[in-house]
Amino acid sequence: MRDRLDIDDPAEIISAAEQVAAASQAVTEHARAATKELVPLGTARCDLDHALLRILGWFRTGYTAALTSCHTRSTAINGLIAQTAHELATADDLSGAAVDRSTQRG
Repeated sequence: MRDRLDIDDPAEIISAAEQVAAASQAVTEHARAATKELVPLGTARCDLDHALLRILGWFRTGYTAALTSCHTRSTAINGLIAQTAHELATADDLSGAAVDRSTQRG
């Protein structure tokens, strides 16, 4: 059974975003560790070996860059979600206070 995200109020929205960000971080770290383990066995002895080593280097460079990019975007999105939730909560609180003041006058 999957955990359900409860997002009824801003604090819960922020908590859910943080859970997703933490999961993203864990996956990124796992993928980085797996990428570091992609190492050739022995030394290159022929042209094919050298070509495979170049491809491995190309793959590791590109994959690491993609991981960094995805993690950076995930972190930025989490920050925007938290900021938006705070702003909505503040606007809601201010609107509620304005409504309370206006009903007290009547």
